[in-house]
Amino acid sequence: EGCRLCNAITQIAAVARLFRGGEFAGIGAPDYERYVTTGAPMNTVASKMTGITKTLLSRQGVSLREALLAFEQWVQSVHQHILPLPAPSSHLPIGDDGDDELHDAMSEPEDDGVDGEGDGVMPVVMVSHRGFICDLPLLFQSVDKTLNV
Repeated sequence: EGCRLCNAITQIAAVARLFRGGEFAGIGAPDYERYVTTGAPMNTVASKMTGITKTLLSRQGVSLREALLAFEQWVQSVHQHILPLPAPSSHLPIGDDGDDELHDAMSEPEDDGVDGEGDGVMPVVMVSHRGFICDLPLLFQSVDKTLNV
């Protein structure tokens, strides 16, 4: 059915948080936020809900292409902040189970520490109020238009 408030992406924002061992680890990376200019008229209901106005977009907005490229660079910079973090001790074997080989493999100095097993995985999670109905279809449609222009 879609969402009647969804006619354009007007903001992309993200925060870097690493959840390990039941707690959030400090990363030291700045948050990401870009307002996105759009040719579509600003929906008044959406504007009241978000505080994003046509004036705000004209002053601070960038193209969707610029916002997505900057987001990609931000994700890469967050990854660089995460690489030096040590693996959480909760991921390492505890006690004398006789499995020194596993312990040594998980404690290698070249382990990047992302999830304690050295595979470099950094999950990206999207949080959205109406993601499947509105945000994701609009994002995919907008990216498709941006890339095919």
